[in-house]
Amino acid sequence: MAQTKQSDKPAGVAFNADTFKREDVKDPFVVRRHGKSFTLADVNDVDLFRVANAADKAAQGDVQAAAAMMMLITPEDIQDEFIGESLPVALANAIAEAYQKHYGLLEPGKSSTSPRY
Repeated sequence: MAQTKQSDKPAGVAFNADTFKREDVKDPFVVRRHGKSFTLADVNDVDLFRVANAADKAAQGDVQAAAAMMMLITPEDIQDEFIGESLPVALANAIAEAYQKHYGLLEPGKSSTSPRY
């Protein structure tokens, strides 16, 4: 087996993630509920593994997709206040559809519960 040649020089940096800044930032998505305004998270700022987990749940059906989407985009510190005692499926679907339109997440011909992550 051939040995890997190592250099005394540090390797160049191909991509510096520490300086990454998004160029496609959109206006925040704000929802009025319970007489208050709530800013939901931009899915592009959500942890990749949370998005993947939500996509797995979305594959289980429309209701699971709506629930997974709402939990994904509602920041933890406002979930109790935003959701309140309940979040009707019809309302969750309406919010999810408006959110997906806002951020351009819908594929043409797909329903709002089939997001393109």
